[in-house]
Amino acid sequence: LVGIYQLMINSISDVFTNFKKSFKILFFLILGFLLGAILGTISFELFYQVYPVVLVLLVIGILLGGLPQMLKNLKPGLKYPSCWVTLIITILISNICVFVLPIGTSIDFMNMISMDYILLFLTGILTSITIAIPGVDYAILLLALGYYHPLIQTVMGLIFFQNVLHNLGILIIYGVGYLVGLLIFSKLMKFLTTHYQKQTAFAGFAYVLIAPFLLVKT
Repeated sequence: LVGIYQLMINSISDVFTNFKKSFKILFFLILGFLLGAILGTISFELFYQVYPVVLVLLVIGILLGGLPQMLKNLKPGLKYPSCWVTLIITILISNICVFVLPIGTSIDFMNMISMDYILLFLTGILTSITIAIPGVDYAILLLALGYYHPLIQTVMGLIFFQNVLHNLGILIIYGVGYLVGLLIFSKLMKFLTTHYQKQTAFAGFAYVLIAPFLLVKT
């Protein structure tokens, strides 16, 4: 919506080959991301305790608010069968996630075993896809995986200096996974948006269509 998607993807993908240029862009994006994460965590956690339905509807409204621009981007691909196939396959996969998989169970970060840390790392990799693929919502994916509220509580605990070492360790493991996934998916999306831009737009649109149902269920 703000017009920096391709610039961001290229900067992440080329961070090792064109470090100086990429760093100038990514530094301010990461700084804003961290500031927004802290302010967003505090405000959303406080409001969610009092107005959970309002916040759910707000997120759905934000998703639906982006539809006009997405529909405009879909026009060049309307005549291509591959775009419609991509749309249908993405909707089918999303429906499996919504109605078949046992999503939404909250994770407990206390008394974690080795496998829990591995899953946390893999969750970081998986959720990094939300910044690489247009239309895929970060909060909704975390809710579906059961990590949204535990991570929110972890960030809140760190902000207010509660169980600092434990909470910091959780966020570091998740953050490393997120960065690894970001490097992988940014290169993938650079390739897809270069060679399959129309199909990629249809895939993102399909997710936006199914996201409100996923959010309500979780």
